[in-house]
Amino acid sequence: KELHSFFPKHFILYKPKATVSGDFYWVGKRDGVIICAVADCTGHGVPGAFMSLLGHNILENVIRHESSVNPAAILNALNKEIVMRFSKGSRQETVKHGMDIAIISLDTRTQTLQYAGARNALYLVRNNELTEIKADKQSTGIVFNDGREVTYTNHVYELQKGDMVYMFSDGFPDQKGGPDKKKFFYKPFKELLTHVSTLSVEEQQLHLDNTITKWINGAEQIDDILVMGIQI
Repeated sequence: KELHSFFPKHFILYKPKATVSGDFYWVGKRDGVIICAVADCTGHGVPGAFMSLLGHNILENVIRHESSVNPAAILNALNKEIVMRFSKGSRQETVKHGMDIAIISLDTRTQTLQYAGARNALYLVRNNELTEIKADKQSTGIVFNDGREVTYTNHVYELQKGDMVYMFSDGFPDQKGGPDKKKFFYKPFKELLTHVSTLSVEEQQLHLDNTITKWINGAEQIDDILVMGIQI
């Protein structure tokens, strides 16, 4: 209900590897700005789901208390919080239990989209052309050994009516299948999203689901799958 109130035209393809998932999505509103995140926690199944619960709560706490709704500022604060929570002892160090995440904020009054990502990119499709907004290469839960502060890059885009925004984990492009049991890979994933971008969001979700189900073809799903599409 909350997602529909913020994004009347959207879809979510959510296919956990097990009953529970290490991927999660979050949406909320602060200071008149919609904030949305798609995250991929370390692991899947029960360990991944445990991290999802913790990650969800940490993210919500950071967004509630962070002074800025700038996605990069949220990611910077999120990284520090994860390191603090999971470091052993008094010395802060890179932790095993991080998450890859994309965060957007959307000001519907100005149609301004801001994005920051930790290894999770953002795709914007406009008039059948896909633009990849690349994420920073470091995940969250990172401390640089040379003492530099870990920061993430903020990207700003002006949206137009009809634009499709896609957020996702790596589960879809990394899924093995097809006749040669190879990964689906990102290039065909981009082509697929571009191809379906003009369809209704309901048809897009169905097309993606059918494509990955056919690709797996009864074999093992190797990771959690999460794709969110938002039509502006």
